[in-house]
Amino acid sequence: MRRSGWDPRLAGRSFRVQHPIHAGGGATRPTSVALRVTLLVALLAVTHAGYAQLSVTMVSDLGFGALVPNSGGTVVITPLGERRATGGVQPLACSSSLPSAAVFTVTGDTGATYSIMLPADGTVSLSDGHNHTMSVDTFTPLPSPPGQLSSGGTQTVKVGATLHVSQGQAVGAYGGSFDVTVAYN
Repeated sequence: MRRSGWDPRLAGRSFRVQHPIHAGGGATRPTSVALRVTLLVALLAVTHAGYAQLSVTMVSDLGFGALVPNSGGTVVITPLGERRATGGVQPLACSSSLPSAAVFTVTGDTGATYSIMLPADGTVSLSDGHNHTMSVDTFTPLPSPPGQLSSGGTQTVKVGATLHVSQGQAVGAYGGSFDVTVAYN
């Protein structure tokens, strides 16, 4: 594999989003404040000699939705977009901050297989822009690698992850980015 042919429109791009704070529909306790976390994906593609450009197109962002930290814990978004919380974290139903898996489309040569490279644990941190952070790890793709492009030369890939929320996590809109790299096998 050679690392040439990077799509200049995608290589090295990262995205950052800040969203307004949601109070969770009339919460009365001062600790019942919602945090909305959105993680966007920077997409990278690698080509292999003799193959067409392998490209990645973002369809939707990874979002953990609104939540109340309480005593802390984790929020897991599965690749199917299901949200589960552990510990004292309380997910909130908020129509403007819905949880979702990241979704993107890989396009290349018909029937070709490719690898999906996601961030290693301990490398992605979300920030509210005021020195407060939360970590994200356990990135999980669906389908599991290796991927295989369809007869039309595409495949939809969904990515879930785990958000770690501390007890007393500062209220805010947290954002960050991570790289997804695909390469022909």
